Amino acid sequence: MATPTLIEQCIANDRAAQKQLYHQYAKEVANICFRYVKDTSTTKDLMQECFITAFSKMHQYRSDKGSFGAWICRIASNKSIDYLRSKNSISFDGNGLDEQWAVEGPDPTDNMAAEDLLQLINTLPEQQRIIFQLSVVDGYTHLEISEILDIPAATSRSHLLRARTRLQVLLTQSQDHAITRAQ
Repeated sequence: MATPTLIEQCIANDRAAQKQLYHQYAKEVANICFRYVKDTSTTKDLMQECFITAFSKMHQYRSDKGSFGAWICRIASNKSIDYLRSKNSISFDGNGLDEQWAVEGPDPTDNMAAEDLLQLINTLPEQQRIIFQLSVVDGYTHLEISEILDIPAATSRSHLLRARTRLQVLLTQSQDHAITRAQ
């Protein structure tokens, strides 16, 4: 955890403190970037950009608004989305909630192991994967997602429902496959 003293030292451009903070959060930031861009080289570049941004804007960090870890993770999510947007690799269609994708009952992902869920998430179409990650993994609201991606909140909800529906189908298929293999 980043202490107030460590943060103050980083604001004062203390290179040793910045290095310590970097080592403390590098893996987490890299994991977030990789979840979005799926490329090791780009992940490394984005991770560096995240820390450059964090160190240059550290004076804006407010501990009363959340932990430093959450703050830098938000930077990582935003940098990753900005990168995808700059490459025109994400676009979102549809303005409203498509009722055929509504999921009733418990969330099918609630009882999954994290590794299995991440593998299934990675099979989602990019729009669904990004919104699922922003909402479920990173904890953004649909309003925040709509602002980040410049889409209507209803489109965010629709893609999230589609992602959950697809994950439910994939989960059922993987469970059926596991049962077949066990027999």
